[in-house]
Amino acid sequence: MADSTEPNVSLTNESLNYLKESSGWGGFMAIVGFCVAVLFIGGGLFAGSIFSSLSGTEDSAMGGITSVLVGGVYVCLGALYLLPTLYLYRFSQEIRNAINRGSTGAMTTALGNLKSLFKFMGIFTAIYLVVVVLGLLVMGSGMIF
Repeated sequence: MADSTEPNVSLTNESLNYLKESSGWGGFMAIVGFCVAVLFIGGGLFAGSIFSSLSGTEDSAMGGITSVLVGGVYVCLGALYLLPTLYLYRFSQEIRNAINRGSTGAMTTALGNLKSLFKFMGIFTAIYLVVVVLGLLVMGSGMIF
């Protein structure tokens, strides 16, 4: 059973400085993340024309399917990358607001975004590991048979 009393935690000036510096780097990483996501999505949307210009053919059926598949993967990856980047951006902005205004509400919102970022990354990592293990099993069974 959870304790119903609120914990009495206070932040020192040193910990506030760490959070403020983290917000600056987090903001920088979020801006870079948004740019990368836009490049992925843009690259995915223009994959057809990119593939046809690289291959020298314009109406190859196999090239069309490949470009749509690769383009779809890039658009999905870019869209997927937007969510953790958005959590990081919100964390950075709210930490800065919390420190500048001394706002407990902004600090709570910031830490909620940080929790969401870690939760997303944890779930994504777990899914990735399952896919890798399944891929290794499929490759291993292909080698046996």
